[in-house]
Amino acid sequence: MGMQLNKIATIIFLGLFVALTPALAQTPTVVTGTVTDASGVPYSFAKVSAQLIPTTASPTIIVNGIPTQIGGQQNANADTNGTFSMNLFCNSAGGGCSVISPSGTQWQITVNINGVPPPAGKGPQACTATLTISGASQSVTSSFNACPALLNSAATTPGGTATQLQFNNSGVFGGIAGSSTSLGGVKFISQDANTIPLASDSTGGLNVNYFQVAGSGSTFFSVNNSGDSVVGGKLLVNASANPVAGSVAYGRDATTLTPNFNSNDGVGNTSPTGAWNCNSVTPVTVNANVSTDQTLMACTIGAGTLNRVGRSLRIMTGSIYSTPAASTTAMTFKIKICSVSGCGSGNVLTAATITSAALGTIQVTNNAIQTPAFMLTVQTAGAALAIEAHGCMYIDLAAAISAADTTFCDNNTTTQVGSPSNIDSTAQNFLQITGAFTVASGSNSWSQRQMVAETIN
Repeated sequence: MGMQLNKIATIIFLGLFVALTPALAQTPTVVTGTVTDASGVPYSFAKVSAQLIPTTASPTIIVNGIPTQIGGQQNANADTNGTFSMNLFCNSAGGGCSVISPSGTQWQITVNINGVPPPAGKGPQACTATLTISGASQSVTSSFNACPALLNSAATTPGGTATQLQFNNSGVFGGIAGSSTSLGGVKFISQDANTIPLASDSTGGLNVNYFQVAGSGSTFFSVNNSGDSVVGGKLLVNASANPVAGSVAYGRDATTLTPNFNSNDGVGNTSPTGAWNCNSVTPVTVNANVSTDQTLMACTIGAGTLNRVGRSLRIMTGSIYSTPAASTTAMTFKIKICSVSGCGSGNVLTAATITSAALGTIQVTNNAIQTPAFMLTVQTAGAALAIEAHGCMYIDLAAAISAADTTFCDNNTTTQVGSPSNIDSTAQNFLQITGAFTVASGSNSWSQRQMVAETIN
């Protein structure tokens, strides 16, 4: 009888221990690095991939006390300086990061670049390092600061005649007919003896004095700087003497740190769609027995990316979910912008919250949840980011996966701001998708399988 009472007491103690144990969220390590060759030439806009090795059938991390399967592949893009950032779950404990099981794994990070074609460069190059990731953040620059050379340093005999500009002539240097260089600049002479003088201005840029193409006596294209010059890494085209008045500047925006051009006859600024983007098809699955938000896919938003009024971010997601039998749960989808990765601390701007209707006492298996085009637009930039956010969630609420989806849209009536304090759009932030079931169950499962996030202007 005494042994039975001891067993019952032990079971009650373990139950209380589990119930009182705080829930743990997924906490990846923020891995950053700058990739250069031994001469310091950056691997600009290189493709970066991370592969978990050795390849295992089902790598997992512990989420809320439960082993949760993760993907073993991550991708990122380096910027113009060869710098990249990605979130990787760690191989060994430290800094509160989520540790991958089984033990003994490492991340193999590979960098690929198209490079510079011969004769000036060596063409496509690759650089690889196998690393143990640990801690809240980790720099891997030291493993990528002596990658294969991108440029040929050996002297090559120039082609053509003295002072001619050079070009790639089937792998050797050739001289461009009609071109000449001097301390005063560069000159091209066409067949009709018209000249296109190019000279350096006082800012170190390139000053196009005048260029004109004429056909049948009428000008159909011309560039006339009218005293303006190329400054700040931008190409300024001033057509004040031509049919379309105004100016257009092309270059890298110092505010958002992305490609930019001046639009609407010089009135506004915009960028190509996808100037900033973050895409993932590595599934993230959560199935904790809780009714609170569970973290799904996430992206790092570089400092300044959203630091322009009117800049819009388009987010598309695809998920599937499952429930136990006779479920009456509803599903809640959220889009957050956070000052700290994972949104477990710091300041959080919840741009969107959409909750479906409750299930009708049914069981669903792998039903779809999609947000095909959720739009976030910056209303206030700077230290107090404010976002106007709107979109809809499409969800299959029937027992049959083939049933028509039901649409639920946001209820935002004001702009969204950070809490407990503002989000600073000049600093690095994090885009986080979360999902929640209003009725907790260990048999609930939400698996996000796709995310495409990109700026559209």
